[in-house]
Amino acid sequence: MIEDLRTLAAWDTTKGKAQELIELATKESWDEAINQFNERYGEQAKSDPNDPNVFELKNLAGLQRIPSAQMDFITLRTANTPGATGFLRQLFVEQRFVSRLYSLIPAQSDALAEVPLVMEFKPDQSFYCLKSLSTRRPDTQQFQNAKPMLMVRTERVETHSLAAVHFNPSNILQRTRFEFARQPEPEAQEQTEEDQKDAT
Repeated sequence: MIEDLRTLAAWDTTKGKAQELIELATKESWDEAINQFNERYGEQAKSDPNDPNVFELKNLAGLQRIPSAQMDFITLRTANTPGATGFLRQLFVEQRFVSRLYSLIPAQSDALAEVPLVMEFKPDQSFYCLKSLSTRRPDTQQFQNAKPMLMVRTERVETHSLAAVHFNPSNILQRTRFEFARQPEPEAQEQTEEDQKDAT
């Protein structure tokens, strides 16, 4: 709980610093703004320029969304794999991040017009200062070329998903109406023996 309170206390401070970086980049340049930030707040930059906390401009290219059906398929395939929980959690966070970026771009546009922009992303407790954001939407010809591959992938995912349901142990028991044999109760067994004697 103490760690959570510290995170909440630092949240507004982090947002303010992100907005400060945006204002500096707007007035001057991104390189100059980042240099000033490292001078003001990046003490570690002076001793180790490769420190992961050093302010720098990163170019994230080739980010793609994974369809929900494929995410379900990955979850099923890794369900019993040791260490898969951490991998899946990170994968879902990354997909939420990519989806958040895509949601910022208008449907009829290929780029975000209002930049620079501060984007809040709570799953990894971060603020992102976006210099630019764009996407390349496929045209009709590209979509037609990719359609067969997408159909095969979709069928494969659906087949594996159905197999996981069909061969689920509880589903097998339900389909076959399987029941474990039970030992008769002592009283019932005595009653059965008496019925057999009466019958003879």
